[in-house]
Amino acid sequence: MGGTDPSAKITEQHCFAKPTPEAWITEIAAATMIHPGAVLVGHSPGAIAIARLLAHGPQIRISGALLAAPIKPSRSPHTRRFGQIPPRSAACVAQARTDGQVLTQRSKCGQATRRCDGRINLVLAPRGADKARTIVADQVIDGGGLRRDPVTDATPVIRDLLTCGAARLDPLRLSLDTTPDAHVINKTGQPSRCIFEVGPAARGALSEITAIPDIREQTFRLANELLSTGAEAAPGTP
Repeated sequence: MGGTDPSAKITEQHCFAKPTPEAWITEIAAATMIHPGAVLVGHSPGAIAIARLLAHGPQIRISGALLAAPIKPSRSPHTRRFGQIPPRSAACVAQARTDGQVLTQRSKCGQATRRCDGRINLVLAPRGADKARTIVADQVIDGGGLRRDPVTDATPVIRDLLTCGAARLDPLRLSLDTTPDAHVINKTGQPSRCIFEVGPAARGALSEITAIPDIREQTFRLANELLSTGAEAAPGTP
């Protein structure tokens, strides 16, 4: 969002390898003082940090908060200090459900069209229901993941790799095909010795690879491999 919305501001956090909740919360609190009335958006540990800030800082002035994929801190020693979403925040969510402000429903999202008044008609097909229904919304946030066509919407670098045969798409056509250890696979099925793919670009082979801890571990393994074996390509190998 910070990269596409000119009005969005990114709060820079430090030391993702060993995040300190107190420091993260302080940075977010400072941002709300500079930009009162903002909508806070947090992902993974950032979601927990926002929840903790709002639970212990009732004086914080914001318009709303979007908490995307809050982590379970107990799963990793690096995030254990963040703890769980505070009971006070959890109670607010539960109360919002009771008051009808929050509705959780498993549905397939269909067409979304802009109305003359600027609002959005969103067609939903609830699971188990025979008919779809239309709801009116002010904003629609799609959290279903990337669906862009990896060929028609590719960056010049990816397009060139595919065109010259140095890379191929994964079987699901989500991204470039790679080995589990990040080597890009060419059109003949051979892994490259000098072209690698890490992070979300490798989602076709590694599925969920968007969280910072996962990317850090993948990059660490690749760096160790490069240091131990080198990345010089054999003659004729892309």
